[in-house]
Amino acid sequence: GTGAELDAVVAAAKYAYTQETILALTLPPNSGLDNKIVIDAIRVQAGKLPVFIPMSLGDLLKMSGEFDKHVYGSLDMGHTSAVADIASSESQEDRSKLFYHEAVSCMARSPPE
Repeated sequence: GTGAELDAVVAAAKYAYTQETILALTLPPNSGLDNKIVIDAIRVQAGKLPVFIPMSLGDLLKMSGEFDKHVYGSLDMGHTSAVADIASSESQEDRSKLFYHEAVSCMARSPPE
């Protein structure tokens, strides 16, 4: 990650902190930024803004008290970018695939949280 990326994330956090309709900020996945540095920089500008860190299930299960109480793990679903990535063998599962696809499509089009 670069200084410009860090500045952009901190600016987003600062903006989010001033808005009543924004409840939290999710850090960009795969940015190459050190999460500790990012969180420390956010805390200077955005106090107690809740922050979600995208991570794998394994990292989520290992998450301990390394951050303050306003930092949460967020399961990163980046590895499942297509409906075919979710296996199904019956109609109930096919409907789940459709629901998943719609949810992912909507998240990709939504503005930042």
